[in-house]
Amino acid sequence: MLKLLKLAKFNPGFSPIFAMVLLKHHIMRKAILILLVAVLGVVPAGAEAKGKAKDRARKQVAEKVIPSQLPVLKPVIAEYDIYVGGLHFIEARFFFREDENRFDIRAHARTRGFWGWMLPWRADLESQGRIEGSRFKPETHKNASTWKDETKTIAFNYDRNQNINVVFEPSETPSEERNIVSDKEKRGALDPLSGILQLLGDLAVNKHCWGSEPLFDGRRRFDLVGEDKGRGFTDPDEYGLYKGEARRCDVHFNMVAGEWKDRERSRFWMHKDGTPGREPFEIWLAQLSPDLPELAVRAESPSAWGRIAVHLKGWRYAE
Repeated sequence: MLKLLKLAKFNPGFSPIFAMVLLKHHIMRKAILILLVAVLGVVPAGAEAKGKAKDRARKQVAEKVIPSQLPVLKPVIAEYDIYVGGLHFIEARFFFREDENRFDIRAHARTRGFWGWMLPWRADLESQGRIEGSRFKPETHKNASTWKDETKTIAFNYDRNQNINVVFEPSETPSEERNIVSDKEKRGALDPLSGILQLLGDLAVNKHCWGSEPLFDGRRRFDLVGEDKGRGFTDPDEYGLYKGEARRCDVHFNMVAGEWKDRERSRFWMHKDGTPGREPFEIWLAQLSPDLPELAVRAESPSAWGRIAVHLKGWRYAE
């Protein structure tokens, strides 16, 4: 813990994988990614609303829109607690809504309790776009990260060819210490929130976790790869709302471009032994209600700073 505190320094902005303290080596930016792992399951996978589906189908034919192949889910909110090295650092809330071939997903996270006072950080992320068949097509994405009273924002706008225009506020000059992502490398990549939704959309349609999606977070381009590990039982001694039978999916983050040239700054993306490529996140998903999809009830992964653990704290339908 002392090592983390010595490293602490503000450097907000979105980063794949999620969670810890605002460290010199960008650990706090990794907090968002850990949050994204938690969003697994907050996506359509329930039963189709038949009456509404008929009206929607007529409208889609008139507008020549590709209808969604994903089941309809009521707007839902899920809340998670995030631990690092056994310490409760972050609390997070996710919201998902789908309507008329459109989707809206939002995430809010902040340091809590003593850590909220000592390291006052919060982040608000959102993505909106359309659903075509079984594919999520983002149109806008925004990540606003605040340290004390200073906020930095990364905003995406997608064109019809899936080119991404990225705007930093305040403006930011690419660091010479980082390998830069080219326009070609980021073309067609999803923002992290939409990328997680896409893996879950594939799960709803194909009934397994296998799949790979290209993601871009504003600075890094990486592949999010799902690996189906079958079903089992969660550890009854763990924290969290759910204990019992669940599906296990391992999620790998494979770096493509945008990593730091400095090995120390890249530690989050390495295995515990220092070799390239970080450990996967182990995700457990379970159906908490007959009209809900499989929600992420637990996620964990080892890291250079201790075990990262994400636990479902609660869920409810949005008003």
